[in-house]
Amino acid sequence: MIPSDIEKNIQRYLANTASEKELKDLGEWVKDPSNKKLFKEYVLLHHAINTGLNEIDDRPGKEHLLREIRKKEAPAPRLKNSILFKLAAVFVLVLGLAYLYHQNLSPKEEQQIIDPNQITLQLENGNIMVIDEAGKRKITDAKGKEVGIQKGNTLSYGRVQESGEPVYNQLNIPNGKQFELELADGSTVFLNSGSSIKYPVSFLRGKTREVSLEGEAYFQVEKDSASPFVVNVRDLRVRVLGTEFNLSSYPEDNDVTTVLVEGSVGLYNKEVYTAESATLMKPGFKGVYNQANGNIS
Repeated sequence: MIPSDIEKNIQRYLANTASEKELKDLGEWVKDPSNKKLFKEYVLLHHAINTGLNEIDDRPGKEHLLREIRKKEAPAPRLKNSILFKLAAVFVLVLGLAYLYHQNLSPKEEQQIIDPNQITLQLENGNIMVIDEAGKRKITDAKGKEVGIQKGNTLSYGRVQESGEPVYNQLNIPNGKQFELELADGSTVFLNSGSSIKYPVSFLRGKTREVSLEGEAYFQVEKDSASPFVVNVRDLRVRVLGTEFNLSSYPEDNDVTTVLVEGSVGLYNKEVYTAESATLMKPGFKGVYNQANGNIS
């Protein structure tokens, strides 16, 4: 039986309206294995009702069904009223849909309760890892191989270069926090509050080193003339060989700004880089890309 206050928290979580306290309370509750099982069953039934029973479009009706099914009450005596017969049929359909959904549910689709104020790392398989800023842990790939290590507010990847298809991780920094990331090529990225970066776990020999940024970060790029470093920001690309620069691109801002500290960078909004299409910057200058008109100044 799910306590009424926890049930309200689950409903608010599923509606994306839960407060920080409600998320924390829910997170503590699901630490118990039996509670976690109840939570998963609730989510499955919620999904079945909302996707498989569209004919029941009144919210109170859906919530009532969800509560009744979750209680797993014993079958009632034979029903004579046609309305009750229909309701019983709905119960059977919901349970069937939930079973089918559960059978096809992959680990990627399972719900995870994440505190929005926590730093998170999304792995290549879609799993999300919460970063404990006071702790230390190893980062492994899908095969269990260690690829990096996190110590406090720093995440470092081993300096290796692989062949084949790149595997990506994504680091998400909430508002009010900062984080340092050392990429596999030795480049360092200082991520500001409310930012995220997607990057390969290892870089391929002789290939362009590409990352994608949302928010703001300061880059110290390791020099490698054979492998240019490119930061993708919306429709803008910042290409460097080895340099230090600050890049800001928050979703609410109309412009993407780049301030060059050392070295040189080229700004361009084309798929392929050419010297003619890029705007070259010198140290001490700021480049601005206007998202609305595509101009670089």
